[in-house]
Amino acid sequence: MPRAEVEVLLGEPSIKPRWMMMWFLLLLTGARVSEVIALRWCDLLDEETPLLRRVSIARQIHHQTREVAPLKTENCREVPEHPLLRTVLDWWAGEGWLAEYGCAPTPTDFLVPVRAGTGRRRGARVGAGGPLWQQAVWDALQRDLEACGIKAHRIHDLRHTLASLCADAGMEENVAARWTHAPSSQTARHLYAVPSWERQCAEMRKLKLAPRRFRLPLP
Repeated sequence: MPRAEVEVLLGEPSIKPRWMMMWFLLLLTGARVSEVIALRWCDLLDEETPLLRRVSIARQIHHQTREVAPLKTENCREVPEHPLLRTVLDWWAGEGWLAEYGCAPTPTDFLVPVRAGTGRRRGARVGAGGPLWQQAVWDALQRDLEACGIKAHRIHDLRHTLASLCADAGMEENVAARWTHAPSSQTARHLYAVPSWERQCAEMRKLKLAPRRFRLPLP
């Protein structure tokens, strides 16, 4: 997706809050959909220093069994939390989550779970449930893209979009590559020398986005 389409999608006020949260996570972490639906609140790791928070990608949801499974490469990775993503997650942890699920999130809740059910009263919520279905994410993406006047895209295209945005922002390739692809073999590890967290945070801050008609204050 080109930058213009990203800024339209992330700023469209008609998109339901939990799907808006999903698109922010997919576009700003570079994670696979199976990895994003497995993220829990405890996977957001705060730093003791004034650096960006870490998004720890350590597991995925199997597309058939819907059980928690190891990552494809079996190597977890950490992505600096983009300031814009932090703004949305802070809102989601409070007002957004309460409106969607009727309660406060716990550390073990999925970041974007299904709704456990609805009560008899119109709009009543009965808490957060398990992970989303991948098919539901795909259906929602096509619906929201159409609402924004954007051509259809695969979910995997959002993963490639982060790599393109990072390159356009002038980020160092070996830094951004760690966020989307962890090394899968011992022989490949020398290509992925671990940059310092300070350097990774500095690189992530180079990515500037201005979602159109964004409903929250921009950082």
